[in-house]
Amino acid sequence: HALHAQLAQGMDAHRAQSFDAAIAAYDAVLREQPGHAPTLHLRAAMQRDAGDARAAEDDFTAALAVAPRDARARVALAQLALAAHRAGDARQVVETGLTLGAADAPMLRVLGHAALAQRDGATAVNAFAGAMAIEPFDAETHFNHGVALQMLRYLGDAARAYQRALDIAPSLID
Repeated sequence: HALHAQLAQGMDAHRAQSFDAAIAAYDAVLREQPGHAPTLHLRAAMQRDAGDARAAEDDFTAALAVAPRDARARVALAQLALAAHRAGDARQVVETGLTLGAADAPMLRVLGHAALAQRDGATAVNAFAGAMAIEPFDAETHFNHGVALQMLRYLGDAARAYQRALDIAPSLID
């Protein structure tokens, strides 16, 4: 019960954006249960939100070492790599997850973004198509699918993808 209470205290502090209190609570849990993947994930998210990308990457990596099929941790780690302009690292994190059977729409979208950053339109098209098969009404995925199609010079298909994005979310007109 004490660990559960400590974790709840950390989550409450996290929601309140109280960085020091959240980290202290998460650290207390990890002292008692080193390698507790959910706590590592939460601490990583808090560190990311506070602007400490390096510490966040370390904790997301540690969480994945314990729970390699955790798609949310994989997506978060890949997004940090993309933000640091390391598309190859992002792609490797996601592709490893896909081989472990951890595919979901956010993971496929991150793969698509990494492929776009690497100018690999074919992989991006397939990744965004896979994400749309899981979540067909995500306008940004349709838009990014259009970007990938346009990269491959499939202009008619790209225009249709952009139109689908606008049909779902007219606010994307900009």
